[in-house]
Parts: sequence; C-alpha cells; structure tokens
Amino acid sequence: MPMTKDTVFQPQFRLDFENDLMIRTLAGEQVSSPPVWLMRQAGRYLPEYREVRQNFPDFMSLCRSADATTEVALQPLRRFQLDAAIVFSDILTIADSLDMGLRFVPGEGPSLRRPITQPDQIDALPFDSCIERLTYVFKAVSSLRAALGKRLPIIGFSGSPWTQACYMLSGYGEKQFTTAKRFAFTHPVAMTNLLRRLSTVTAEYLFQQYVAGADILFVIDTWGGLLGDSHFSIFSSDMLAMICDQLRQMDCLAPVMFFSKGLTTRRLQSIVSIPNVSCIGVDWCADMPQLQREFPEMTFQGNLDPVVLHAGPVTTQQHVSAMLQSLRTEQRTVAALGHGILPETPIDSVHAFIDTVRSRG
Repeated sequence: MPMTKDTVFQPQFRLDFENDLMIRTLAGEQVSSPPVWLMRQAGRYLPEYREVRQNFPDFMSLCRSADATTEVALQPLRRFQLDAAIVFSDILTIADSLDMGLRFVPGEGPSLRRPITQPDQIDALPFDSCIERLTYVFKAVSSLRAALGKRLPIIGFSGSPWTQACYMLSGYGEKQFTTAKRFAFTHPVAMTNLLRRLSTVTAEYLFQQYVAGADILFVIDTWGGLLGDSHFSIFSSDMLAMICDQLRQMDCLAPVMFFSKGLTTRRLQSIVSIPNVSCIGVDWCADMPQLQREFPEMTFQGNLDPVVLHAGPVTTQQHVSAMLQSLRTEQRTVAALGHGILPETPIDSVHAFIDTVRSRG
C-alpha cells in the first residue's frame, strides 16, 4: 500500500518567483511541463567555468569566494532555460571544516589527508566549531540570492552523513569504499556515533543555508547504493529522518529533496513518510514509472543516464523523449539526469535535453 505523508507538518513553498515551476511541482501541483535542472549544472563541461577556475590555485579556494561561486552558479542559467539555481559548493565541505585535510587531486577527485582510522578519533573532531568555519558557504548562498532576486528558487545542499563518512573513513574515492564499510561493520557503535554527529551538523548546515536564502534543501547520498537494505536503513534513511526532524525543530519549513543510487520500493517506504521530503531523485537504474505508481504522493526526479549525452544531441533527444513518454503525465516529475553532468558532456546535448523537456509542454 502507498505510504501517506504526515499531515501535521507541511513544508513552506515560496511561490513569489518569476519562475515558480520547480516550487509548484514540489508542492504537488499539476503543471503543463515538468521543471528541469541538472545536478552539476555548473562545472567543468562549461568553458566559462574553466576560465574562472584558472584564477584559483585549488578548488576549495574557488568555493570560498562568494563572487566566484555566484558567477559560476549563474553561468548555466545564462545558457539554458533551467528552473532552479543551486549554490556552487561541494558535498565534503563539512569534512573540510573538521580539519581532515580536504584536497582535490587532478584526475583522482577528493582526498582527505587525515582520515579516521580508529574509533577514538571521532570524538576528537571539532564538531562544535565546524559551522563557524562554513560561513563562506552561507555567504555564497546570500550572494546568489542577491544576484537572482526573485527570478528562480535556490537549492542548498549537503552530502548525506553516510556519503560524508565514506570519504572520512576511506580517505579518498574508493570504488566500493571497502575501508569505510569495514570500519562500519567492525565498529558499529562508533559508526553510529559518527553518523549521528554528522547528522546534527548537517541539519544545522542546511538550516543556515535556508536562513541565507536557499528555498529547497537537498541531501545527496551518492554512495547509498553500496549498502544492503538493512544497512541502508540504519546508515542512510534513519540519518535522513534525523536531519529532517532536527530541521523541523528549528522551524525550518523548506522542502527537502533526497538523492541516492540504488533506491528500491523497500528503501523508499521509510523515506516517503518523512514529512519534509517533497522530492526524491533516483538514478538511471530505477524504474520511475513503477515508483510513481507505488508512491503517487511523491515527486520523483530523474533519471536519464548522464552518459547518454555523450552520444550527441540527436540521441539525447530520443532518450529524453522516451523517458518522458514512460512517465505518468498526471503525476509531478522533475526532469533531470540520474546523477551529475559529466565533465566531457557536449553542450549541444545539454541544450537537446532541456529543449526536449520544454517541447513536452
């Protein structure tokens, strides 16, 4: 039986934007055309982004410049007809604020110089001061809000506690995060302690983005698909519920979006009942039409394979059309990729994706 959402708490949907299509969709309204935005819609596939990036010695230096992050966040909005902006930041800013030595290695991705290797290291991390060290993110949100005015809603985001912990324990982007999973299974009490502390910090981090001007809050669980069902419940969905509960206690009324790979009916059953959650993003392996039938009260986002865009604009148009035709027209959907845009993506393919969605209206 479909799960029903809590009727006591209702997210607050700000509808005073020039383009409120994204907000109205999350609020449950039927719209003439699905909204469209793309994870990593600002980034390396854009030549104008690469020009800005050359002005900074490293990626985090760029992230700490409100002027630069605002410019980068606006770049895709100048090229494409998108329905939401997203603050330019990273899912590992909290880990960076915990003195773990975050750096980005060219060709390899994020790396932490001081990963957690023993349980007693967790309580030694500076959780109490990390929000103060993230002020640059809140300034980035405020700057973007000032630049956009009431043009579009802004998405603020954080990595999920599980995804953050994967890097904090492994130290880098392992393919299966074997080191992190081994720690979790060997030290379950310590792992729960780490995830709960990360959940508390993540809730405050998202709340401060909301205060700074974000209208939608997004929890990104990139590596949830590595977990079995029982551990996904403990390490991922339970932590999401904790974050959302704390946001409600802080009187944060923003709608929450959640993304994870490998979402199934079983995994979604607990997530859809969290009252803050208004939209769930799924990867390209998910059967969105089936999920729509099973959870008719939920907005789903996705879920084209990002690699399709590498095949060019004609192929992209064909796949987007097929994706849209498979979905229930009476149910709200956010048209998006099943993960982020890849660095080598042709810009013409991005145009084809967005134009095909627009033509549906």
